[in-house]
Amino acid sequence: MAATETLFWMNVGAFVCILLSFVYFVKVRDYEKSTFENSINVFLYGLLFVALAELCTILVMSETVYPSLLGALGLASYTTHLTMVATIGLLPLFAVCMLLSVVFARDAFELIE
Repeated sequence: MAATETLFWMNVGAFVCILLSFVYFVKVRDYEKSTFENSINVFLYGLLFVALAELCTILVMSETVYPSLLGALGLASYTTHLTMVATIGLLPLFAVCMLLSVVFARDAFELIE
């Protein structure tokens, strides 16, 4: 139980770090307009998808760590669906966004040279 609780709080910490990096990239994008703006926008969409996947993981893990929490909210029956959505939908979208971000950045580097 202690290891599961530790992993749960590590996932919460990772989610907070993802949100902080999302805020940082939005501020950088607003401050510095450049040829990499398309790449940064796609990267932000990718961060949004990975944040949603991490939130799904946190909700699923909270069922084992704090079982009364999801039971009181009535969300315990949806955890398997959340896992499927995160695995089948959100993580592949994150991968596609990262790939497109690299492609757009490569094109921007070619424009600079």
